[in-house]
Amino acid sequence: FMYAWGVFSIRATLKGIMQLKIGLDGAEQAWLNEGNYKTHVLFGKLRFFSFMSDAGQFGANQAYSAVVAFIYAMAQTSWKKKLFFRTVALLGLYGMMISGTRGAMSVPMAAFMTFFILRKNIRVLSIGVTLLAMVFVFFKYTTIGQGNSQIRRMRTAFDPNDASLQVRLDNQKLLKRYMKSRPFGAGIGHGGVKAQRYLPNAYLSQIATDSWYVLIWVEEGVIGLLLHLFILFYIVIKASRRVMFEVKDPRLRLMISALISGMVGIMLASYGNAILGTMPTGLLIYISMAVMMNTRTLEASL
Repeated sequence: FMYAWGVFSIRATLKGIMQLKIGLDGAEQAWLNEGNYKTHVLFGKLRFFSFMSDAGQFGANQAYSAVVAFIYAMAQTSWKKKLFFRTVALLGLYGMMISGTRGAMSVPMAAFMTFFILRKNIRVLSIGVTLLAMVFVFFKYTTIGQGNSQIRRMRTAFDPNDASLQVRLDNQKLLKRYMKSRPFGAGIGHGGVKAQRYLPNAYLSQIATDSWYVLIWVEEGVIGLLLHLFILFYIVIKASRRVMFEVKDPRLRLMISALISGMVGIMLASYGNAILGTMPTGLLIYISMAVMMNTRTLEASL
């Protein structure tokens, strides 16, 4: 599973690099011309999307792959395996950067913070928090690298007055009024602009949901959203408890920690974009859940 994931992650970044260095092919240009240029060409700069559904999915997925591969490499004893997963990690981070996806920044930050906690080591946690704080200060309080369009784009993720963020908050206010009388939601497929394909004149199809959680809330109501969040947090907390207090094998602890950390990163990033439920991230998350919840079986087989 991890090798297949790594190979496809490398291919995704290489495709993104082709778009950056060579340009788009006919099908990709046609996709942009259909109207997707509005979200993928910002200030004259293209947000690269590889062979995924959009730049948001590409950036977040590559950040996710990078974090998991980086931690997973620590559990490898062979230098060849370490080299493979470190290559996946480096290319994944580069893919995240060229996607121009601001929300993807939250994936490594949340994932590594989770990993530091899972290690149960005060020294590691202190160093990790310091490094993350340095990254935050770099983007929030400096202008270093401002000439680079990717860095400039990611820096706006730390601006609470960003115009894009304000539009999303305004949309959520509109949805809140509409959803007050719909605790079970408006129905599957009725939320967001994607619903215009089937319901072009419906009220909800005129309002972008953006966030994965807002989409779940609109389609399945507050009850569906709470159930969804309960499942996600139940799996993360239970798997984390097993890693911290039950699993004895140090390599298995690292492997499972990689999956847990990556999942937490995606959970946070999904607040800004509909990442979790879209291919290929959704597939990777649900397979990871199955692995994370079977640590006892895995350890017994070692």
